Amino acid sequence: MSKVRINDLARELEVKSKSILDALTAVGVTEKKTHSSSIEENEAEQVRAFLTRGTRPASSAKPAADNKPGSLIKAGDVLTGELNALRTRGGKGGKPTATYQLTSAPHRLPPPGGLCGLETGPETFQIVTTSDAEAMKLRSFVGKEVSLKVDEVACSQEAGQMSDAVVTKWSVVKGN
Repeated sequence: MSKVRINDLARELEVKSKSILDALTAVGVTEKKTHSSSIEENEAEQVRAFLTRGTRPASSAKPAADNKPGSLIKAGDVLTGELNALRTRGGKGGKPTATYQLTSAPHRLPPPGGLCGLETGPETFQIVTTSDAEAMKLRSFVGKEVSLKVDEVACSQEAGQMSDAVVTKWSVVKGN
C-alpha cells in the first residue's frame, strides 16, 4: 500500500498540517505523527472524507439495521451533539476562518430538502457564525456536547461544504 506525506495531503486539501493531524485523531489514528510523517493511503482517504464531508469514522457509524430516517428538525427545535472546529480558507483577506460542525443523530429537514439526499438524513451540521462574538460563543464548546436552538437550517448546496446540512441562525441552549 502506498504512503502519503501529511504535508502533501495538507497542501492538496488546502489546510494546515495541524488540521490533518487533528483529523487523524478524529478518525481513530492514534500513533504520534508530525507534519513530515507519512500515513497509509487508506488513512489519507479517511482524512479526506472527514475534512471534505465531515463524516464520522467508520467505527462510530450506525449499524445498517438502524437506517430509518431521523426525526424532523425545524425552526425552534434543539439540536444536540458534539461540536468540532474545522478551519477553512476564504475569510477576510483570505485568512483561515473558524468553521464549526455539530455531529448528531440523523434528522430530517422540512420539505423540500427532507433527507438532503441521504438515506437517514443529515448527521453533520455546519454551524455558520456571522460575527466574532458568535464564534467566541462556540469556541468554548469545541470537543464537548452542546445543544443549539435551530432558527434556520437547510441542506448543504455548495460543493466543498463540510457538512450534510447548514444551520445559519442559532442560539446556544446548553453546553456540557
